[in-house]
Amino acid sequence: MMITAAGFGPMFVPLTLTGTSGVDPADAGAAASLLNIGQQADGAIGLASLGTVVWTVAASTLQQQAATAGHVRLATQQGPCHDR
Repeated sequence: MMITAAGFGPMFVPLTLTGTSGVDPADAGAAASLLNIGQQADGAIGLASLGTVVWTVAASTLQQQAATAGHVRLATQQGPCHDR
């Protein structure tokens, strides 16, 4: 995560320069705002995707632990298994 965070800073400046180079000075504000909208939207989509993955894994893990705890509790209440 630290490597990714360290790479974002040096990446955004050249990306902004590339995105706004060759743009007429009168349109520079529109070009910069379009670039910023893209960055914000991509960040929101990435964060939502990451949150979905994390919560799916957490819910699945909790569900498995609850099922395992239920089986252990049921087995200890019934006592040892004997063939009948």
